Amino acid sequence: MKALLHSISCCLILTACSGGNYDDNTNAPINKPNPSTPSDPNNPDDPNKPDRPNNGKRIKQNIDFLYYDVIEDNFGAGDSLYLDNIFKTDSGLPLTYEVKPLPYHESGVCKITGEDNNILQTIKQGFCYIGAKQAGNETYLPASRYKEITIPLKCADNERPVNQDSSGNTADFVCVPNYAYIHPIEDDITATVGLPFELNIQGYKLYSDGQNLKVSLPHCDNLRLDFNGKFENDRYVRCTPSQAGESRLIITNQDNGKELLNTTVIFKDPAPIPPMPITKSGITWCANDNENNIDCADKEKLGAYYGLLQDGVMQVGIAHDYETINQNGDSCVIDKATGRVWELKTDDGGLRDKDWLYNWYSTDASMNDGVIGERGSVEQKERCGNTLPDGLCNSQAYIKALNQANYCGFSDWRLPRFDELYSLVDLGKLDSPPMVDSRFDFVDAPVRTDAHRDDGIYMTQKRYGVSLYEGRLHSDLARYQQSDARILAVRHLPELPAAPEPRFEIINNGTEVRDNFTKLIWQRCAIGQTWDGSTCTGNPAKLSWLEGLQQASALGDSYRLPTLKELMSLSLPTSLQYQNSIDAALFPNALPDESIPKYMSSSPTTIYTDNKTGKPKGMMLSFHYGWGYTQDIFRMIEKGRITASAQAVRSIED
Repeated sequence: MKALLHSISCCLILTACSGGNYDDNTNAPINKPNPSTPSDPNNPDDPNKPDRPNNGKRIKQNIDFLYYDVIEDNFGAGDSLYLDNIFKTDSGLPLTYEVKPLPYHESGVCKITGEDNNILQTIKQGFCYIGAKQAGNETYLPASRYKEITIPLKCADNERPVNQDSSGNTADFVCVPNYAYIHPIEDDITATVGLPFELNIQGYKLYSDGQNLKVSLPHCDNLRLDFNGKFENDRYVRCTPSQAGESRLIITNQDNGKELLNTTVIFKDPAPIPPMPITKSGITWCANDNENNIDCADKEKLGAYYGLLQDGVMQVGIAHDYETINQNGDSCVIDKATGRVWELKTDDGGLRDKDWLYNWYSTDASMNDGVIGERGSVEQKERCGNTLPDGLCNSQAYIKALNQANYCGFSDWRLPRFDELYSLVDLGKLDSPPMVDSRFDFVDAPVRTDAHRDDGIYMTQKRYGVSLYEGRLHSDLARYQQSDARILAVRHLPELPAAPEPRFEIINNGTEVRDNFTKLIWQRCAIGQTWDGSTCTGNPAKLSWLEGLQQASALGDSYRLPTLKELMSLSLPTSLQYQNSIDAALFPNALPDESIPKYMSSSPTTIYTDNKTGKPKGMMLSFHYGWGYTQDIFRMIEKGRITASAQAVRSIED
């Protein structure tokens, strides 16, 4: 076994597997004794005699730390060491040793033993702060030296210690195989017939060219095992399910015939969620270059913005129509306008308590886009009040428990889609959060301190989150915020109509896209681009908000900038980082050369201002990630241009 060595500033750090408690007499030191011999300054033949004259003054002696010269590679928790080989004075005088506890060290990691108190006995993985002292004599001054040693995990011969993250904390090190290995998947995986199936498998030694791996998954067409090119221990199973039923995913190492993964995959028939109507944003005011919250009829204050079709002027979308219902001893809320039924939280420490936090986790391939998230562990059970089986505080376990309880008389609860959850946000409450209806009064403000961070995020199906308090959107919960998100479950009324077929149509000689559900018509090309009969040429123009509002209106036919919620209707978050969330067939070349291109909306804000300019920010959307955020759409950057593009929209006349 090879121990993993790290050197951090003056500290020596070794990684290793925890050992148990060991008696002094059962573990012989792994290095040989090498007792120090005092020098005799009056003996000219003494090899330890210092090569410098005394001159009547005591000589400073140094204590060397020789760990790397004498330590065996297999040193780990449970082993012991002769310290006389580790610390050595240039005077050759004998040393005494101590273990000095530090405030941030766990106790009981190591101790000094042996008849001469010169053996370091390690007990478990962790940090040890060891001191070597020499009292001095008539020739030499006293000396001391302390070193922090991390007692490593001690792994089996066919394993090696690996740091699970980059923190260097001993608790983050685990023993992993030296051979190809795949982490087991403990829950059945589900996938939808006809939709692409992608599963990220993780383990060790899964390099693109390092193992001869074979994958089998019956009834899934175009099956392949791809290397994603980013993480050496990740591989992707990709295929398209062809029929409903149960199948088995089996991955073997053909070099030795070893089976690395054998798990159930259930292929299910499609059950599409009805599309989400566009709801009113809640904004009833207008903005100019320097100020928000202006009466849209105030011509003097608005100046050049007066008469332009801002969100506050149009106020498009349907209004929510909430009603609280009581069934099966529980309360929930129905929104008659959208056909969604929403969970209501409690404050009683039970299953639905408003304060519980969860990992985003789903083995449903139609939701996870290949990354299933963190299942959790019993050590985290208090984050959800120990209300879920096996203490697993994850979203999949919560939704299952909610349905088993037949909450509010229903058993078809689920995580909301991105557009469903954001429909609850009332941007008119930006200056008086939470930004939801008063029926959702359990939504609390974020808590951000040095000791604790809780952004008040609620999960969606595709691993994105929404802060219902601040109206902000958050990126990939499965990779970056695994354990600090809340859940607000939803179901839809079964009588809701499906999306019209086709949902989108290309019209007007290919220049426009009609959404037959939202009743909106979109320009296929962004402002600044030109339709050449087959695609959009050129790059989207970078416009100020005023320019965007003006140029959209100048297109005629009642074209305007879309509201933020209208813009979101085009964005279906892929949840995979660095993916596009706008249909490139409908809107070609919408994301030409930018890493995070941004499209402006007609929706201003009131609560957010730019830290540098103090000016208000406007709401935009990135079609790269599929989430919206605030951006100062008035602030100029290099060469007098700003960072937003514009896509024009108009409503279908009834």
